Amino acid sequence: MNEVKKRDGRVVSFDKNKITEAIFKAAKSIGGEDRYLAEDLADSVTFYLEKQFTAKIPTVEEIQDIVERVLIKTGHAKTAKAYILYREKRARIRKLKEGVIPGEFKEELSSDGSSGSFLLSRIKYGTKDETFLWERRKTVETLIEEKGLSGNIAELIALEVEEAILNLKVRELNSSLIEDLVNSKVAEYSQRK
Repeated sequence: MNEVKKRDGRVVSFDKNKITEAIFKAAKSIGGEDRYLAEDLADSVTFYLEKQFTAKIPTVEEIQDIVERVLIKTGHAKTAKAYILYREKRARIRKLKEGVIPGEFKEELSSDGSSGSFLLSRIKYGTKDETFLWERRKTVETLIEEKGLSGNIAELIALEVEEAILNLKVRELNSSLIEDLVNSKVAEYSQRK
């Protein structure tokens, strides 16, 4: 097994280290520290892939499904759960990047239908009670200008804030809550460095 089909259709070289890293990250998120175990599990995934995909190039999604199965079958259910949750988070972020808005917000898309912009019925600014559009672009610009972040990092943080807003499932926000979400994500990023 030497190749993998990416989500965009490109075929690239298979890299077992990516599987090791993904498993190790999931394990670390629940307190695991054994990198060698992650490497052994990645070997199991690779073995499984070689058996199952003799005549076909596996997709990233198929490989991720197999990682989940191997984790569960080898008794690492907590790591599997962390891996699944991370995978779901990345899928939501990809959808947000593509401009796909969850159903409850579809009817509230801005008139131009632009990606990263949707109505949150009311956002209170101080004592004013007005309706504004959430626009990811404005958050990105603010992060670049005020925090001195690179465009890529600012975009990632803005996407995570947008995801957090969607997960709150509220129809009314205030500016200080949005600012708190942004500052929280900036702090998380600083700790990752």
